[in-house]
Amino acid sequence: MLIVYPAAGSVFYEDLARRLATACEEIPRKAVLRLPTEVRDMHEDQLNGKTVMIVNPWACMNKIGNSEKFFSRLSAARERIMVLAEAVGIKWFERQFELPLRYDMLLDVGFASQEDKLRDSGVPYRFLFNVAGPARGAHDSEFRAFQADDTVGVRGARQGGAGQARG
Repeated sequence: MLIVYPAAGSVFYEDLARRLATACEEIPRKAVLRLPTEVRDMHEDQLNGKTVMIVNPWACMNKIGNSEKFFSRLSAARERIMVLAEAVGIKWFERQFELPLRYDMLLDVGFASQEDKLRDSGVPYRFLFNVAGPARGAHDSEFRAFQADDTVGVRGARQGGAGQARG
């Protein structure tokens, strides 16, 4: 499992990526954190057969110089999971689907499922409850349960989504 996250100024998403990686390793499933620039500079064969979680793809794209090469590398992965913690209907959420990448699943991290608003995209949807601050420890089991059910990947996701992904 490769988890790509935007750096520099994205403390929330960096924390989310680290929590996802910790949850993966607890089941155990090896997870490696990478910055967008590191993925851009990888060889495509390094991504073949891998599942890649892209935490806020739009922000990842904005952190690199050659986004075409970045998306080309991501397209080589076996599965691409978009990880978002945004409200449906805002421009930041909608922009994720303007990128030249096909997603195999949308992992929506938040306080309430938005599945009912995302039914028409055809992108499999999975909601993951998020808790911030001191209460987090009690709810990190949500992350572990997500992994233990082997739903990272399209097998455990329900059809739904947020607009047609391109790719």
